[in-house]
Amino acid sequence: MLKIVQKKLKDWITKIGMFQKYFGEQYCIDNFNFTDEEITQYYEKFKKEISRKTTKIEILDKYFEFLYSLDEFKKVGYVKPFYIKRDDLFDEDFNKRMKEISKEITMKLLNK
Repeated sequence: MLKIVQKKLKDWITKIGMFQKYFGEQYCIDNFNFTDEEITQYYEKFKKEISRKTTKIEILDKYFEFLYSLDEFKKVGYVKPFYIKRDDLFDEDFNKRMKEISKEITMKLLNK
């Protein structure tokens, strides 16, 4: 599962017309007050995180959230998929199934 998520992040970065290095730099600029040297060091960390077998999914989720927020992502017509749970309208089985459908759609879109 981890390898699939890492590959999907790399694929999405490419799909929006970015290089991994530029994505990593933009992430730093947006989230930290780093010097150029620190940005370079962070990029090395980022490269490992998107390849290493021990990377936590939560770390990759941060990068996906940043990806979804980028103008480049929005310009190519992509939107972040999500499901809004409404207990007041639907029962638990329905909510569970809709969440599964949302995940399936997301995975299909990521596999394009």
